[in-house]
Amino acid sequence: MEVTLPVPRHNAIIHLGRAHVDAHHLGDLATATVSSHAWQVRATALTQVGDELAAQLSTRLGVDGGVNGFVRHVNTRAAKFLVTERAMLKPLPVRRTAEFEEIPARVSKCAVFTLKGVLHSVPSQLIGHRLMVRQYAQHVECWLGGQCVLKLPRARPAQGQRVGRAIDYRHLVGALKREPGAFARWVLRDAAFPRAVYRQTWERLAAQRPEREACKTMVGLLVLAADGHEAQLAQELEQLIELDQMPDLNALTQLLAPPKGDVPQVVVTLPTLAVYDDLFEVAL
Repeated sequence: MEVTLPVPRHNAIIHLGRAHVDAHHLGDLATATVSSHAWQVRATALTQVGDELAAQLSTRLGVDGGVNGFVRHVNTRAAKFLVTERAMLKPLPVRRTAEFEEIPARVSKCAVFTLKGVLHSVPSQLIGHRLMVRQYAQHVECWLGGQCVLKLPRARPAQGQRVGRAIDYRHLVGALKREPGAFARWVLRDAAFPRAVYRQTWERLAAQRPEREACKTMVGLLVLAADGHEAQLAQELEQLIELDQMPDLNALTQLLAPPKGDVPQVVVTLPTLAVYDDLFEVAL
């Protein structure tokens, strides 16, 4: 059975007989009986027409008591399904269940750990430690020795990707700075770029410069970005790409360096030792 709501500019359909409804108003009725797509349209219609819609619906169905009668009608049709479902329900727990799942994870020598098919990076200070990871719906907490040492946004593997990657280049740039030549063949390289312009810069460096020089320049740029210049450096790199110029690490370092303040010259005049002799005689 389908009932088309007489609402201008809307085509909302309510499908009856799908679920039991304990509601006493139309809003709860729609929540229990309307599919996800139709419910969005239904909610918009309710906001616009309000009580007029309920009156029209009651008139079309010919149900005494308006919406309450309509609710009883739907519940009667779904009663046999409700009996089957109630037999499978379990009682609610006495206490509120945890909102997270605890999973142990060990940080590798590369400062990463795997959590449910996703590779996460952590600061290098946690290398070798065994963390207790609490996975929430939207974020991940890393606990060590009863203390939360790191919070990360929860990541999931992309479509068609077997292992997801949630890499923060700021966690790994210290190790890259010590061995910049490893950047070209680094397995996490593509996931470490903070913005698309950094990836484009690396592609241009790899194509036009020797590998050693390209790696050193790119790692230096990531170090500058990790020092708090990520957005400003991205703008500079975009301008260089538009001008078809290669980045100069020394010039960019000087450009992003904090301005040097004028240090006032302070002249300190040291008194002679004879002055202390005069003070000693006065004290006597």
